[in-house]
Amino acid sequence: GGGREGDGHGFNPSPGGGPSPGAEDFRIFLQPEHPHSCGREWLDRSAIRGVFSRYGRVTKVYVPEDSTDRKQIAFVSMFTRAQMDKAVMSGPVVINGGRIMPSFARKGEPPGGGARQQQNQGGHGGGQ
Repeated sequence: GGGREGDGHGFNPSPGGGPSPGAEDFRIFLQPEHPHSCGREWLDRSAIRGVFSRYGRVTKVYVPEDSTDRKQIAFVSMFTRAQMDKAVMSGPVVINGGRIMPSFARKGEPPGGGARQQQNQGGHGGGQ
């Protein structure tokens, strides 16, 4: 008898286990409007989901492990771009008593990155 070949072939779990390729993540960046006067109560995934579900289908809520009193941030992902736009355009929301500002979380750009604006100097300053 001949031994069978090909055992175990064809089993290739995709690395990462993320959404299907090409699926865009319509993600909203959340941070308090007044961070110094806002407690941590709003950093609650179910509360965030409850607030943003009024704008559409919430696919994911992410609260970074290192959200501290100094850096309180969270992300919420909507099912479509229209739902994301609606949630961001509607302005601040109240989550567990905290006023939270939603904004677009642009891919590949860390939140609050303002370093790029230094290119608008216009000409090079003359040295002494």
